[in-house]
Amino acid sequence: MLEFYELGEHPFGVSPDPRFLYPSPQHREAMASLIFGIESQVGFAALIAEPGSGKTTLLFDVLQRYRELAATAFIFNTQCNGVELLRQVVAELEVPSTETETDPIRLHHLFTTFVANHMNSRPVVIIIDEAQNLENSALETLRLLSNFEAADRKLLHIILAGQPQLADKLRHPSLTQLLQRITMVSQLQRFTPQQIAECIAFRLKVAGYAGSELFSEQAMAMITAASGGVPREINRICMNAMQLGFALREKPIRVAVIEEVLSDLTLAKWAPRADSKGAYAGALQPRGPYGAFRAGSPSGPGGQTQPRNHYAQASEDDVDPLHFLRNHANSLAEHDYAQPPTDDVAPLRPLGDSAVRRALL
Repeated sequence: MLEFYELGEHPFGVSPDPRFLYPSPQHREAMASLIFGIESQVGFAALIAEPGSGKTTLLFDVLQRYRELAATAFIFNTQCNGVELLRQVVAELEVPSTETETDPIRLHHLFTTFVANHMNSRPVVIIIDEAQNLENSALETLRLLSNFEAADRKLLHIILAGQPQLADKLRHPSLTQLLQRITMVSQLQRFTPQQIAECIAFRLKVAGYAGSELFSEQAMAMITAASGGVPREINRICMNAMQLGFALREKPIRVAVIEEVLSDLTLAKWAPRADSKGAYAGALQPRGPYGAFRAGSPSGPGGQTQPRNHYAQASEDDVDPLHFLRNHANSLAEHDYAQPPTDDVAPLRPLGDSAVRRALL
């Protein structure tokens, strides 16, 4: 595939590689805020972003910048209490004599001694990803650690990064003291349609692509609408589109390939069908950001049985997302896009008239 598309590496990988971090205005602003917080030794900063927004990649970029300049700890296993969090921190910082230590008071003493010893040489930076999962006892532990300071500056800098639930948690009255210590708060927004196109072009360039437009105009419009500006969704769609496009020897990649990819990624082909009696046994009733379709009832308006092989509509608002995207791809390219799926994606209907079949399955 790489040779077919004249690439040095895959442009839409799933790992949080900072080289592929598209520097959108909101990402640059968040990065500048986090770096300013570290350099100014403010003590506490927070980064709030919805799933798939590039938060972890941004944190890895910060970590990479300070790996040689500071003592750093990156914590991602946040299903823990205060003592477990402290153990992870001292292990990441490689604090001496803590490998077999289990007493939390002793661990705290060794940690504060370590920070004091680095006071005049390197700052200590702790980055905690998915912080919305931390128990209140763990957040209280972080607050107590942040109390360790000199007369003129903080000796420890902590970055709390998480999904919007983190903001909800920090607003709770029991965590008022912690919230008051968070000096800077940044957030990441979804990409605009223009930024989606720039992000795709940027990642392709980093991967070594120098050819003409890889995706047709209609294909780009459908990627824009289906991803809704969420970087992770953009990567998922583009990665699968390139794989299918390679199997079909297609360059540029056209809209039919994107339709097939969306059908696969949203599990449309596994959506329940009516049996010979019009029943929808074992059917689900998913609801997505474009609307819902219901396959759980064989009855339509007025209790009428639906024709065989048709979905029973849940209401007049029900929408077939793929049908919507196909009919509105051009207008979505010029205007705004429909709100997209995040981590939870609703199944779409199977495409009965699609001319493309997934060659890789």
